[in-house]
Formats: sequence, C-alpha cells, structure tokens
Amino acid sequence: MGSFYTNVQVRTTDQAAVAAAVQRFAEASGLDLIDDDAAADRTIVIAPAGAWSAIYDQGTEDQDDRKLAALATAVSACGPAVGVLIHDSDVLLLQLCRDGAVIDRYVNAPGYFGRVSKAEQATTRGDAARWSELLVAGATPATLRAAWDDRPSFAEAQLARIGELLGWSEGAAGVGHTHLGDEPPAGAIALRFRLRARPLHEQHATGAPRFMRGAYNPEIELAVGDLLTLRCSVISTGGPARGLVLAVWGPAIDQALIAPREVTIARTRGDARLTWTAPLVREGGAWFARLADCEVPAGLVSLDAVARAPAGTTRAAREAWHACAVDATITGAVAAAGDGSLHIGFVPGGDRDGQMSHTIHLRVSAPLRRPSRARAEAPSHALRPLAVPGTGFALIALDVGGRTGPARAEVNAALVAAIERWHGVVGDDDGSYQLVWSRSAAHELIQRTSKARRLSTSKAWREIAPALAEVRAFSAELGRSPRFEDRHDFGRGFSVNRARVDEDDAAGDRDAATDPALPHLGLWCGIAALAPEAREARIAALRAIVDEVVARVPVAQAMVGRWAWAPQFMSGTTAYEHACGITGDDTGRQRWCRRYLRGVTGDGVWLGPDLQRHLPEGALAAAGAVRVLDRGVACVTAGPTDADLDRAEAALAPVLPSAGDRA
Repeated sequence: MGSFYTNVQVRTTDQAAVAAAVQRFAEASGLDLIDDDAAADRTIVIAPAGAWSAIYDQGTEDQDDRKLAALATAVSACGPAVGVLIHDSDVLLLQLCRDGAVIDRYVNAPGYFGRVSKAEQATTRGDAARWSELLVAGATPATLRAAWDDRPSFAEAQLARIGELLGWSEGAAGVGHTHLGDEPPAGAIALRFRLRARPLHEQHATGAPRFMRGAYNPEIELAVGDLLTLRCSVISTGGPARGLVLAVWGPAIDQALIAPREVTIARTRGDARLTWTAPLVREGGAWFARLADCEVPAGLVSLDAVARAPAGTTRAAREAWHACAVDATITGAVAAAGDGSLHIGFVPGGDRDGQMSHTIHLRVSAPLRRPSRARAEAPSHALRPLAVPGTGFALIALDVGGRTGPARAEVNAALVAAIERWHGVVGDDDGSYQLVWSRSAAHELIQRTSKARRLSTSKAWREIAPALAEVRAFSAELGRSPRFEDRHDFGRGFSVNRARVDEDDAAGDRDAATDPALPHLGLWCGIAALAPEAREARIAALRAIVDEVVARVPVAQAMVGRWAWAPQFMSGTTAYEHACGITGDDTGRQRWCRRYLRGVTGDGVWLGPDLQRHLPEGALAAAGAVRVLDRGVACVTAGPTDADLDRAEAALAPVLPSAGDRA
C-alpha cells in the first residue's frame, strides 16, 4: 500500500497571518475555534518551513482535491500557495493558487481514475512559466518542466525533486496531518475547531429495529472435512433493541452439505468488542440460535452519514458506521459434497419486520488431497490450489548465487532464451503484457505495457532483457479471467523473482554471500479451458524449457505442474509450501533450495545434486520415472494420480519441507 497525504505550502514566513487566514476560512465553513483538543472536530497545523509555511489540515486528508483547493485559495492572500496531494504513491497533484484563485494545476497521472479527454489532460499538464517566480536561484521553468515530465515509480520521489526546485524545506511537503502524531512540529501553531452544527454520524435512529445487508461472500468453496466458518454481517438502520435470532436454512441444509453448530455475534462499542455466543438448534428444516442478551445498536439517521461527513470528520463517521454493524460467525462441519444455497437470516429483538438475510452459494468438493507434510488443521482454501489444475506452470531455482557461479551474462542469456521461447508458445495474440520490475532493494517499481505480438521487439523488452539477471523482481502478465468459474486461471505470463528477501541483506540481517537469494524463473498459462491435447502440449513445452535451462546454467531445483497458482511478481512461498504451513521469503534462498523441495507435482520435479545427497539410494526411482540431465540434475515424473503423488512424497520424504523446518 502506498502513501496518502495532503498539505498546503504558502510562500511566506508570517505564520500569524496564515493562522488568521485559516481561522477566517474555518469560521466561514461552519467551525468555531476552541481550546479543548478532545472536543475538536478538525485540527489545522501551521508550521515554519524556511521561506515557506506548511499547513497540515486534518480536513483534507480524505483526499478530496476540492477541499484542498478551498484551503489553498483561502490562504493565498498571504502569498502564493500550493496545494499538494499524494494518492497511493501513484498520483501527485499540485494546485498553484494566487489571490484567492487556482491559477494552475499539475497532475502526473491524469487518467489514473479513468479515461479523460485530451482537453481535460491539457488542464492538468501544468504551465511552468506561472511558477517561475517561486523557483530557487538557478532553476528555470524548463527545469521544472523536466521534473514534471520525469515520472519515477513513486510520486513522493517526484514531489521531492519538485520541492527542491521550489525551495521547500526537506520533508515539509512530504507529510500530511496524519503523520504529525500527537505533538505538532517545533514552532508550529495548532488551531482546533468544532462544528457548530453536529454531523449526521452523531445522530442515531429511533423506533423499531431494522437491518440492512452488510458484508458477506456470495460464493464460497469448501471441502468435506473442513471446519465450517462462515462470516457475514448486517447494518442496523433502526432503533436499538435487545435480543437477536439468527436462522440458517436452504438447500445446503436440506442436502446436509454442512452441519452448523454455533454462532458468535459481535459488534463494536467504543473501543470494546462485544460478543455473544449461542448454539444452533435444529427446528424443522432450519437451524436457529436465540441470543436474548445480544445488544443491537441503533443505526444512524442517514445512510449518507459517511458521504456527507464534514471535512475532518470522515474517520469518525466511518467508525460510527462500523459501530452499527452486527457481525455473525457460524461454525460447524462440512459434511457432504455438492452445490447448494444457504440463507442466513437476522431478526432483531423479535421484530420480524426488521429482519434481513444473506444468500451464500456453497460449492463443496470431496475431501482434498493433503501433502504428507501439510498441517493437520490446514483448511481447504490452503489445499485447493494444489487440487485444481487451472494453470500450468514452471518454477526454476537457478543455483547461481555467490561468487563461484556462472558469469552474469550466461545467466541472463538463459533467462532471456527461456522467456522468449515461452512467449512463442503462449504470447502470440492481440493482448498486452503488463511489465513490472524492480532493480533495487527498495523496490522502486518500473511499469511498462507491451503488445503481446510485438513483445520480443518492443522497447520495454529491450530495456529489461539485458538486465534480467540483476533485477530483484520482474513480471510480465496477460490478464486472468475474472469469472467465478475461471478464477483458478491465472492468465499467461513469466517472471524472474529474487524479491523481498534481499531487503534483509541490505539491512545486514543476512549474509548474502553465504546464503544468497536465488533467482527464480517462473512461466505460466491458464489451461483449464484448453482441449486435452493442447493442455498436454503446454506442459510438454514447459518441461522442454526447464531441460534447456538445466543445460545452460546450474539449477538447484525446478518443477512443472498444474495448480490454481502461478509464480507471479514478487511471489513468496509456493502453494505447496503454504499448504505445509510455511510462510516468509527465505524459501527462495540458496540454503533452503538446496535442502528442501518447494513442491511435489506429477508433471516433473528436477533435483540438483545438493538435494539428491539427502536421499537414500533408490529414492528417485521409487518416486517415479527418472531422467538424468546435465550437471547431475535428475528429473522425476511421478504421474497424475493422488496415488502417484503419495508414492513420490513417501520416496522424497527426506527433502520435503514442513513448518518446523522453516523455524
């Protein structure tokens, strides 16, 4: 998640004048100046910032650029003012104001929130000449224009460069009110205001209790043997009540797909989390829980209370809205395979007129296969990626860390050759690749788009291809299907990952020379919609590419498989490791990759010499069909059935990972 903040920079050192302008602005907006910090609805801080004064307004932190412009224009009577907004580290907005009006705007990404016309883009390009008198000595409008046109991955970096040209104090424009903490900066003036008219989120409904639908998941996949955990909520829109009845019924109950046992109701009151628990009891064709002591909160008088929250009160309005929520967690067992709808009804205080219900479609599969080292409590959502053959993939751990490995050029050539061959297999269509990469431990991201048909000759590929062996992370992806039935299809793409773990190296927490993060090459494509022969052709192509990489550079291990998973950008643990309870990023390091397999599949597992040393004689042959390749690497193909995988895991047990090994 990126940064979000706002501020206003005013070209004056007269903070008292700025404070007076801020007070006039606030009073005209329906606010009164007060001394009681606890009673304040909005706080505005004016801080010294060299030749400028910086304003940090609690009321503009909701990212509404109109509120920011209103403040900036109000204080521009004291001197030229610039409203600054950073959104998710992606968007930079600058509003130049003079004499009560916005005279220029610059936005680095005008189409970020949707398509805009060329005319609209022209209004956000910025006119550097209008900023000329604000520039430091030696800077020119052309210099500012260059800073605007340079688009680093993070908007904060661009803002810092622009700030240098405008003479802003270091860091003064790089924070917002939310970053200040409880104490304002040294020498700052803090003005606290309270609304004259109390906002809607402080006004609660009266009368009979009423519910409206809250959060829920409309479609859920489960497997026989799972512990049932279903969560949903309703929002109170009526008066308060005591007592709640929760009912569970529908085809999923009639077919005995699940056996609900207990419900826990929870709600928030102030800083406290209140809970009530009751058993679910079968009554006819439904299950009921009666919670006589449950306190149903009053709703707000308006459903628009958050949208209409005055500046500075948005957070309080959201908290008030969340306090109206009644959350339910239903637990039990998943008993039988099948598809069916489940209805969950909430009845407040025995008033049937105020009830509300959810309908959740359950898809329950037969028990899923568990890897031999999987956690006993591993839920089906951790196992399902291994059981659903939605995406064909290859993951190759290149054993090229340290100082004794092959030259970087050899590694790069192997990576480029493998990716270009895979692109030749899957990439020849009218789609576009989204290319993302990071060269530094700080993960400054570079993003490009390339038509799939022209990838190998595109400017973006020519830019990144010579440096693949050096990147921390790289990925090129074609879109995946958003449809529910195809959500195990991860589209098409390829990646080189050596991500995140090297941040520890930079901090000195790890010795990268003795346990380096190995580059992992990932290739994948969705196969669920393909005809069987096309599906097998893709898997065969992946096997051939792995063999080619093994022939060119040392490989610690590799695998080809078909899971509902893909080795995407900055991926950490594999789906197999996740099912085994392994978390973190050290599984991409040399020590781990030479000691433990990152997965077992039926389509092919390649083991380097170091892994093989931990196996007894005959283990590879017992695991499946064996091929011995260059550099002592052995490929084991176990076969497609669960029995084949059980046999392979039993034979390869000494190199299979578990959560205890991660520790």
